[in-house]
Amino acid sequence: MIVLSLVLFIIYTYLVYFVDEKISFIVIKTTVYLSVVVLIVAFMYVGYALIKTPSIPPEELEKIIDEILKEENQQNNTSS
Repeated sequence: MIVLSLVLFIIYTYLVYFVDEKISFIVIKTTVYLSVVVLIVAFMYVGYALIKTPSIPPEELEKIIDEILKEENQQNNTSS
């Protein structure tokens, strides 16, 4: 994996700095484009995950908070 990364790094560096400017420009444009696409897909995935994650009803949330507070009060009372 390290060797593959090193080879790709060398190829990319060669394409950006040591070839004709037109090819270099295309390589840079493609790199920027793919970076933006990856970022947008990541945002879409997070949005999808937020939409599809079921929310906790307020009543259930109140029960959970009450249980946590009771446990903390019991721990505080026993440690005193």
